[in-house]
Amino acid sequence: MLRVITINIVLLVICLIGVELAFGQWFKGDTYGNMKLPHNMQRVFDVSNLYKSATPVRYSRDAYGLRGHYKSPDDIDVLTIGGSTTNELYITDGATWPDIAAKLTGATIVNAGVDGQSTVGHL
Repeated sequence: MLRVITINIVLLVICLIGVELAFGQWFKGDTYGNMKLPHNMQRVFDVSNLYKSATPVRYSRDAYGLRGHYKSPDDIDVLTIGGSTTNELYITDGATWPDIAAKLTGATIVNAGVDGQSTVGHL
């Protein structure tokens, strides 16, 4: 019985090492996983079917893939991360909850939300 357990453990370790070598980061270096922030983009959405307001929504991201107003990355006090509730795709620039929090606190708060991203994806 001990021999069977030992063989199973050795095979499991070999398989785990193979999986890590194939899909892990040992040889690839730090790639930050699959988190892809769109850069330098501006879009306008018609949200009249979602909200009573017929005003088009302006959605933009800067060269760093962030939403919000700041002079340089060194000036950022708080970087918000999260999924769709942080990204707020159909909320116009300046009206997302990080924008409102920045106005209320006076801090430089920038939005790095990504739709569909999990906690593991952000880590």
